[in-house]
Amino acid sequence: MSRCYKLYFCSIWRRVRKICTQELLSPMRVQSFGPTREQEVSKFIKSISEHVGSQINLSERIFSLTYGITAKAAFGKKCKDEELFIALVKDASAAAAGFNISDLFPSATLLPLVTGFKAKLEKIRDRFQEIAGNIIEEHKIKKLASNVDVANEDEDFVDVLMRFEECGDVKFPLSEANIKAIILDIFTGGSETSSTTVEWAMSEMLKHPKILKQTQTEIRKVVNKRGTIDETCIQEILFLKLVIKETLRLHPPAPLLLPRESREICEINGYEIPAKSKVIVNAWAVNRNPKWWKDPEVFNPERFLDNSIDF
Repeated sequence: MSRCYKLYFCSIWRRVRKICTQELLSPMRVQSFGPTREQEVSKFIKSISEHVGSQINLSERIFSLTYGITAKAAFGKKCKDEELFIALVKDASAAAAGFNISDLFPSATLLPLVTGFKAKLEKIRDRFQEIAGNIIEEHKIKKLASNVDVANEDEDFVDVLMRFEECGDVKFPLSEANIKAIILDIFTGGSETSSTTVEWAMSEMLKHPKILKQTQTEIRKVVNKRGTIDETCIQEILFLKLVIKETLRLHPPAPLLLPRESREICEINGYEIPAKSKVIVNAWAVNRNPKWWKDPEVFNPERFLDNSIDF
């Protein structure tokens, strides 16, 4: 029974990964959300310009920006539960990243109950199930009211996932529970990692005024030529791309990559890795290894000028 369940789970995982790669994160789909990203960034810039001369919490605003973009892409431009869902994801991320004494004593099964941590997580889970269910139901009602299929370019992530639920794969069906899990993964895996990278990039440029000046000069040059700047200008802001690469090298949003399991026996650098071995790659250590990087602790975007590595 256990083996059958594992095979079923692996097949579901592969199908979900295929859906995400081909439908949710395809170049065409990502490009279709360009106007949404530009709209949210414009609101972000405006909110900062309105507080000239006063202090603002930039980290908080960057988080709100990335969560806002993800929410619009996932739920569409109008969703009454969007803010509630974002607040819930923030609570879940804070709980997962916070200190939990039961992590130090995993064998003490009563600790999560005594500390109230388990009850807190269950409350977040139940609230998430309720809000995600409301969002899915809202999409179903909207589709029935329109009485037509949503055009591909107007689909949000929930629409795409519901389409696969409705088409019906008898062997590996995509259930509403699967859809809820995918939505949560997209939020927790995409929003926080993006905002953390932007925050580190800003911090490093503030620490290195020359790099900040060079980045500003490049961007202003493009703005002066075009009158504005958008995603079509990416090929013209080369130094900023180097800054982003160096930020990802020094401050990877996931220092330890997700665990992988070997499906069969393999050999790496003379070491035999048994089948079913769990491997965790320390990206933080790899990116700061002096064997591969000159002055690895130094923030130097220009190291990528003649380097084909792409993060």
